[in-house]
Amino acid sequence: MRIAIFSYIMDRKAMGTALHTREIVDNLLKIKRPEDEIYLVHRKKYDHPLYNHPEINEIVMPKVPTPRLANVISEAIFLWKTRNDFDVIHYTQEAIYPLFWLSNAKIVVTIHSAAEGWRDYAMRIRWWLVYLTFKIFKRRLDAIISVSETTRKSFQSYFNIPREKIHVIREGVIEAFRDRHDRLASERLASEKYNIRLPYIFNGSRVDPQKNIPGLIKAFAKLKKDHNIPHQLVVGPKHWPKKEVKRVDGLIENLKLEEDVVFIKYVEEEDMPSLYFGSDLFVYPSLHEGFGLPLLEAMAAGVPIVTGNTFSMPEIAGDAALLADPYDPSDIASAMWKVLDDAKLKRELVRRGNARVKNFGWNKMTGEIFELYKQLV
Repeated sequence: MRIAIFSYIMDRKAMGTALHTREIVDNLLKIKRPEDEIYLVHRKKYDHPLYNHPEINEIVMPKVPTPRLANVISEAIFLWKTRNDFDVIHYTQEAIYPLFWLSNAKIVVTIHSAAEGWRDYAMRIRWWLVYLTFKIFKRRLDAIISVSETTRKSFQSYFNIPREKIHVIREGVIEAFRDRHDRLASERLASEKYNIRLPYIFNGSRVDPQKNIPGLIKAFAKLKKDHNIPHQLVVGPKHWPKKEVKRVDGLIENLKLEEDVVFIKYVEEEDMPSLYFGSDLFVYPSLHEGFGLPLLEAMAAGVPIVTGNTFSMPEIAGDAALLADPYDPSDIASAMWKVLDDAKLKRELVRRGNARVKNFGWNKMTGEIFELYKQLV
C-alpha cells in the first residue's frame, strides 16, 4: 500500500496539528508492513529526523514562479502528475485546498475543530477552504477522521455528511507527560527558566479569541479578591487578532494584575510536562475546542483540571475535571476555588485523570488509522 501524507503541517515546532501529524508518521513506521510505502509531501525542505528515515520517501512539491497562488498551482500540478501513484492520500488537517479530486487515490481528511469553530473563530480564507472541501467536494472524500464525537456530530450536521463516512479516532498524549516528574525540579525549571513565580495556576494557551483568556483573567482576579490566593497565572504567547491582545492587556491593567499574570512566548517541548507538573491547577475554559489535547496532557502529568462545559471538553475530560460555564467568570472562579481549597478533591481528580488518560494513546490512534487505510484500499 502506497500512503502519501501531506506533511507540511508538521514543518514547524508547534504542537496541535503539527504534533498530530508527527505522531501519525512516527507510529506508522512502527506498524507498517514490508510492502507498505510511506511518502511525506511538503512544499520545501525542512530539517526533521522523520524526513531522513530510511523507510520514508520525501517529496517536495514543485516550485511555481508566480506572484500569486503559487502553493495552489504547485499542489495541483503535483496531484495531477501523481494521480495514479498512491493508494491513499491523507490530509492531516481540514483547512486544505480542495484539489484532491485531481488524484485517483483514496482521500482521507482529519478534522480537528467543529464547524462552528471554523465559522466563528478562523480567518475567513481558512473557513472558506473548509466550507468548499466539505460542502462542495465532500463526495470525493473517501473517509473523514474526526478526533472527537463532538466534532463528528458538528460536521455531519453542518455539511450533511453521511454518518458512515466519518470515523471517530481520538488523539493521544506524549509519553513524557506520563512520567512522574520531580516536583521540586519542575518548580525550579518554571522559576529559573521561565520566570514564573510560585505557586502558579497553568493555562498555557495562546491568546486567541476561542481560548477565552479574558474570561480566565476575570475569574483569576475574582479569586485574588475573594480568597487572596498567592498564585500567579501562567498563559501562553500573545497571538491574534491584535484587538484580542489589546483587550487582554487592558484587562490586566484595569485589574492591576501586571505582576500576577505571565505570558510565556515559547516553551521548549521537553519542558512542557514539567510546567504542568509544577502547577497547582490546570484551567482550560475555552469557548470552543474540537478535542482539547491539553486536557490529556494535564491528566497524564497528574494535575487537577477545571475546564469548560461546552463542545468537546466534557467528552474528553469525562469525570476527571470540574466543569464550569466558560461564559461566566464567577462560575470558573468557583470551580477553581473548590479544587484549590479541597486537598481531597484535588487528589480524587488526579486519580480519575490518571485512570482516564490510559484510554488515549498515539499508538492506538495510528493503529486505527492504519486499519482504515487498509479498509479503503
